[in-house]
Formats: sequence, structure tokens, C-alpha cells
Amino acid sequence: MLPPGEYEVRVLSAHPWTPERLVGRPGDDHLAFTRVETPDGLRGGVLFYLVDDETGQAVERGSVSVLIDGVQYPCTEPDEFPGGLVVDGLLRAGALAEWAAVAPGYEPSRGELVVSTATEESFDTVEVRLRRGWGATFHLRAVEDRVTHLDDDEDGLALLLPPLADVRVVFDGETVGVTDRAGSFSATRNAEPRRIEFQHPDWVTARAPGDFRDGQVVGESADVVVWMRRREADR
Repeated sequence: MLPPGEYEVRVLSAHPWTPERLVGRPGDDHLAFTRVETPDGLRGGVLFYLVDDETGQAVERGSVSVLIDGVQYPCTEPDEFPGGLVVDGLLRAGALAEWAAVAPGYEPSRGELVVSTATEESFDTVEVRLRRGWGATFHLRAVEDRVTHLDDDEDGLALLLPPLADVRVVFDGETVGVTDRAGSFSATRNAEPRRIEFQHPDWVTARAPGDFRDGQVVGESADVVVWMRRREADR
């Protein structure tokens, strides 16, 4: 239950809503947002082509995600654009989009763009040149588990805590850096480390579902969330 007081409420969406924000108190039942219907000509979409930076050849098995106002939009592979990855034409034209492109055997690539208008046949087109190698941005999040270890086959009640700064990041036994104030650390290498560890005197890596498991990145996302638990609570 939220403590008493006034709270500002916003809709996190790439689509326009009105009003932009509302202020209310816990229990208020009159707060309402209305989605603004946008004419087709004011919708936007983005078409990505991933290519090898050295050869210029298309990169297979790649993916792109777009983040607008805190909402993530995945890509599709439409038949009408062979080799292309489309983030569909329902994005709000004029919105600032952050994108991340990944592919096995390549370093992730990131960028920003302003979405322009699109039709069914035409989109903003972005060519992303990927360099061979490996890379990831780790986001360390503290969690106090109240019920379980948050295993894949168990549900648990967890209290999320602020990001963890000053955690040592270790690749194959070698310290490569520490997490920043936001609990993040980015790295690129020629090849993926065989084992990745996060070391802190008060926190240890928690067993939890996600893209990091048993010292390795198990997903293909450019952003990897790592859950950490207090050392005395590790069982």
C-alpha cells in the first residue's frame, strides 16, 4: 500500500495520451487517461539492416529493440523487406527512440533517432554496421528475497532495492572494472569470457531467472540484469 501523500502519474508509452500527467492520492478513483488516436500519416516505423562492418554482408540471427519513453518495442522480419528488421509503423512520429542491435559473434551497437512518418511501403531506414566480437552492459540490482530463491519453477515475493555501485566485475579471474553509480558496467571483448563474476563484500549473485546464470550470459540481449542478494541472506 502506498503511503499517504500526492503522487504524479504518467503513462509510459510511445503512443500519445492525454493529459500528459495527473496528480492524485492513494484511493482516488477519478484519474483517467485517454489515448490520442493518431492519423496514419503521423505514425512512424523504422527498418533496420544489420551488416558486417568488415565485409558489408548481411548479419544473420540479429535482432533490434527500440525504447521510447520507457516502453520497449521488438522487431519483426517482414517478407516485403528481405533481410530487414522492422519496428512497426505504430510508433509516434517525432518520438526520440533509443535502439540496440545484437547478433551472435558481434559487439552490440546502440544509437538514437527521431522517428519520422511512415507508410505501409516506406519506413525510416537505418544500416547498422556490427563489429565482430562480444559485448554486454550489466545492470546489477539488489534484491531482498522474502520467500524463495526466485528459482525458475518457484514464485517468490521480493523487495527490490537500489542499483549496486562499486561491485567488482571479474572476467576469467581478472578484474576488469567496477559498476558505476547506476549499478551498470559495459564491456566489449574479442570473445565472450568463459566465466563472469561480480564481487562485493556485502552482496553475492542470487539464483534467479534472467539472462545471467552460473557465471555466463545465457540470453542475447545487449542489456543483462544481474540480481544480487545480501551475503548473510544467501542460503
